[in-house]
Amino acid sequence: MMANSENPAMEGMSGFSLRPPVPWQSSQALARSAPSNWAAVGTASAMQMQSDARRAATLVRLSGVVDTVWRGARSVSRWCGGFIIHRDSRVGQGRQKWGSRWGLRLSDDVLVPADGAPPMEARLGLLALLVAGLVGIRVASWAGEWVHGWNATWLGARVTADIRAELYHRLEMLSLPFYDKHPVGSLIARATRDVQMLQGFLIDGVPYLVTNLLTLVGILALMVGMSLHLSLYVLLPVPLILLWGAFYWSRLRMLFTRLMQSWGRLTDRTVETLTGIRVVKAFAQEAREIGSFNVANGGIRAAGIRVKLHQGIFFATMALITALGMMLVWGVGGQQVLDGAITLGTLVAFYSYMWMFLGPIQWLGEMNDHMSRAFASAERIFEIIDAPPEGAIEGAVMKRPPIAGHVHLSDVTFGYDKSKPVLKGVDLELRPGEMVGIVGRSGVGKTTIVNLIARFYDPDQGSVEVDGINAREMDPGHLRSHIGMVLQEPLLFSGTIADNIGYGKPGATLAEIMDAARAANAHNFIMAKPDGYETPVGEKGTGLSGGERQRISIARAILRDPRILIFDEATASVDVETERHIQVALERLMQGRTTIAIAHRLSTLRDASRIVVIEDGRISEQGSHAELMEKRGTFHELVQMQQATSEIIAVAD
Repeated sequence: MMANSENPAMEGMSGFSLRPPVPWQSSQALARSAPSNWAAVGTASAMQMQSDARRAATLVRLSGVVDTVWRGARSVSRWCGGFIIHRDSRVGQGRQKWGSRWGLRLSDDVLVPADGAPPMEARLGLLALLVAGLVGIRVASWAGEWVHGWNATWLGARVTADIRAELYHRLEMLSLPFYDKHPVGSLIARATRDVQMLQGFLIDGVPYLVTNLLTLVGILALMVGMSLHLSLYVLLPVPLILLWGAFYWSRLRMLFTRLMQSWGRLTDRTVETLTGIRVVKAFAQEAREIGSFNVANGGIRAAGIRVKLHQGIFFATMALITALGMMLVWGVGGQQVLDGAITLGTLVAFYSYMWMFLGPIQWLGEMNDHMSRAFASAERIFEIIDAPPEGAIEGAVMKRPPIAGHVHLSDVTFGYDKSKPVLKGVDLELRPGEMVGIVGRSGVGKTTIVNLIARFYDPDQGSVEVDGINAREMDPGHLRSHIGMVLQEPLLFSGTIADNIGYGKPGATLAEIMDAARAANAHNFIMAKPDGYETPVGEKGTGLSGGERQRISIARAILRDPRILIFDEATASVDVETERHIQVALERLMQGRTTIAIAHRLSTLRDASRIVVIEDGRISEQGSHAELMEKRGTFHELVQMQQATSEIIAVAD
């Protein structure tokens, strides 16, 4: 359907992955299945139906992830010599069952024997046997708990890592419009806290569900066999527990959703502030940012307090209902012991069984808390995983044709906000080997044009064609592999200088990297550094000057050998000497390629094949530098204004 839509690396060594059992369109398909006459129902009703569809989609996706856990459990069994995950918990339950049964014999046959009791020596032998049996059961339980801890730790780490990997894989495949609407901090919170919440449900909740249900059936059968009358009293609190859990379900889920949103806002604030820490310190606004952080932190505190208060009420009420059931059994059972209907050992054993029965019942009620956390997190996680990947068109096959560099924008209209178009009916043709300069005042749509050519966005109307093929039909990754971009603020990654130059061409040799650096006039300053090409580069290129970072970014573009070159204010923030070095490098790079240059200094476009002037989202004039100066239109006005500004600055200096 699209290039790189599948990632073999996502498959784990145990043979399972988090690839959803439904296509990425599942959430949208469920939403589309709602009635078509929402407008008639009303806005509130429509929002509720969308919310229900989103929850239904979450249930579908959770079922797929739960299936992954069970497949992972079967895989773990191969690593544990036949132990199936959480079988050790059944060992612990077996200990409780046999312990209660042997406790009954210890009471009725040894300590408080009924009439016709065996001699003392036989009773002592039975005592030793029962105690040894209880010790053996305890040792077996210890071994089971140790295996459980190992299994749960291994599987929990594995599932969490796979969910994060699936989430990050989708984040890399999403389009820029998605990131325009979602702050980075919120996405980080989803990849960390939300995944951890979902892990708690998948590892500490789902695997025990079947075990606890089976335990309920088995213990109930034992209790009925011992006393049907007492068993009915044990069952009295069960409907109340289940009703209480159902009543609190939606409230807890809403509170957990708000808590997760508060964490997202705090992460947003932290990421934004630390990313711009130079500006914060330059304006001495540390106290202001600390105050903003405290406000976001206070939101988490308030949301957390509300969650804990409701949790306290929920669990306290559960404990009260359970305690009332136990008091009933003690009262009715004590009366039966006094009447001689049952023995004291039978009552004690029944009481133990009652604990074993009410424990899973209470656990099922507490699952409401786990599910509330999990659903709040799962909705946020699956909102990303279910988002359509960049360039995905249902039923279409993305094309990967050879690229020559002939670009044609045909009647293109586009706006980041659909109601406020930035470009309005733009027609522009760029031919291979041609250098086209794009100029205009700030905000008229110059950068938007190159964003459309690189298919960071798709036009609202019209089309962008590359070599006669609509860019919508092309694999975005394939198209961009033939585009080289040099931006005004070059972004370098942590690593070495060689790593950054070779970023666009994985596997490039050192000789190729050095050739690209020479072409970019960067080789000399790189070799002048103590470690040469192995010089470490900090985050965003810290440790290098602006001109050095720019020349490294040019070398990165040269190494890629693209057919289309885009320069977006590539020399706007460097000094004249550095600009001269960069211009020489750019002239080498532009030979034989389609080149689009957005220039701040209009004098750098004197040698352009054509200059296009954008005004109010439309092309107002185009031609060579000399032709536009003779025309004395908008371009001439911009040149005159820039020259006057330069003269004023020169006089001031």
